[in-house]
Amino acid sequence: KKNKEQGVVLSIMESAKSEEEVKNEEQVNPEKLAEAEEFKTKGNNSFRDGKFEEAVEHYSEAIFLNLKTKKNAVYFGNRAFCHIKLENFGIAMLDSTRAIEIDPTYIKGYYRRGSAQMALGKLAEAVKDFLKVCKLVPKDKDARQKYEMAKKELR
Repeated sequence: KKNKEQGVVLSIMESAKSEEEVKNEEQVNPEKLAEAEEFKTKGNNSFRDGKFEEAVEHYSEAIFLNLKTKKNAVYFGNRAFCHIKLENFGIAMLDSTRAIEIDPTYIKGYYRRGSAQMALGKLAEAVKDFLKVCKLVPKDKDARQKYEMAKKELR
């Protein structure tokens, strides 16, 4: 399991492009994009069935295609959610951070990173992420509750 986790960490560091790189790169190959979306769909189906490790593999395949698109934020964000379910909170935090780096407007990235940080006891950081979600989506009651909960635990 340790080698698998190390591989995931390496993929996080190596495979995705930053937001600036995404902006500066040419059009994505439509066949590769379709392939990545197929992996995402398989991941979503596995997730829905509670097969979180299998879902991680599918989202990782989409990430490994190394598309130069903001869609990578979704693949990393979805994989982060799987890692939260598997209680791999450190990896979830890394994946969520990568999603945010790719697309700073990807709300689920902040929400998932905040959730992972809360689980790791990093309450000040969790408060910041949930506050960001509240600012981006002011009517999100769940984010507001998480923000209040993290703030209360921080005291």
